[in-house]
Amino acid sequence: MAIGARRGRTPSRSSREIAEAAIALADRDGLSAVTMRAVAGDIGTGAASLYRYVSTRNELIDLMVEEVNGEFDLQAAATWSWVDHMLDLARQARGIYRRHPWMLEALDTTPALGGNGYAYLDHTLAVLAPTGADGRTKLEAVGVFTGLVRMLCKQEHEQRRAARAEAREDTALTVHLTAIASTGSYPHLAAALADNAPTDDQFDRILRRVITGLLLIDD
Repeated sequence: MAIGARRGRTPSRSSREIAEAAIALADRDGLSAVTMRAVAGDIGTGAASLYRYVSTRNELIDLMVEEVNGEFDLQAAATWSWVDHMLDLARQARGIYRRHPWMLEALDTTPALGGNGYAYLDHTLAVLAPTGADGRTKLEAVGVFTGLVRMLCKQEHEQRRAARAEAREDTALTVHLTAIASTGSYPHLAAALADNAPTDDQFDRILRRVITGLLLIDD
């Protein structure tokens, strides 16, 4: 979809081209690196020219979030229960946050929804139809669920970042302990090292309990 110019000659850029350049920049250097000047440079135009396509940096971030929201696969297996559908969406969101960690920060400002965002919302409401909950309850459940997914992913991201920083300080010790544990002679050491890894089971278990609890229907 081309972005209409507000003045001057006909634009030669598209919203996707601009969004993809900004996303690549954020993936590489973080959201703070996304400026009008930097994105303009990456697409080969001047910062002043970029303002013909997007008015503000916030509008640019909205464009980025909308593009990334298009990464959700909303074609779920017909045999899944509604809970399995919701857990699949949560796992997809987790993958998106891992590919684009800056999304965790961008969503703090509640970007305006675009077509992909509305498609996701409509899909989740359709997934929850079998629960028999009314529309307001479903909307509340979606809001709490997606917020919890983001919170868990943000915690996971912070833990990974802290672990990387710590690893730079004690890589030699970690390698040494892992090598010792791998001999099989020290099972408790091996178990302790294994316990440091985050588990997918915990992610699923928390979300399963929350979404089913939110949509318990009183008789």
